[in-house]
Amino acid sequence: MRFLAMFRRRPRGVRLAPLIDVVFILLLFFMLTTGFVPWRQIDVTFPAPGEPVVAKELLVVQVVDEGRAMLIEGNRYPTDDAPALAALVAERPEAVYAVLGFPGMRTQTLVNVVDRLRRAGAAHVSLAKTES
Repeated sequence: MRFLAMFRRRPRGVRLAPLIDVVFILLLFFMLTTGFVPWRQIDVTFPAPGEPVVAKELLVVQVVDEGRAMLIEGNRYPTDDAPALAALVAERPEAVYAVLGFPGMRTQTLVNVVDRLRRAGAAHVSLAKTES
């Protein structure tokens, strides 16, 4: 009888009570440490299909140097130079600024360029695509 008691198997398995406690602690940890960033929205308006687009002036903004600079009418503007961009936009406030990216450009870089133009005072910012 004692011999059988020595070789009796214990039930193997994972106890759920401690596991659930660990899961809830991890959930609480990640909820408290996650940064909550307020979302900002970029307004983009599209013309109706078939509607002609009339613009006074179109300036193509070509993004170069991995998003660190812009070429506008052959002039180079660093994206961090807010006064120069504000002066350009002040000269042509009603112009449409069409942002032209480069192949493999990250979306965040494009958003940064559009945001910098908006902060400089550009009322009409659009996205452009190269013809292939």
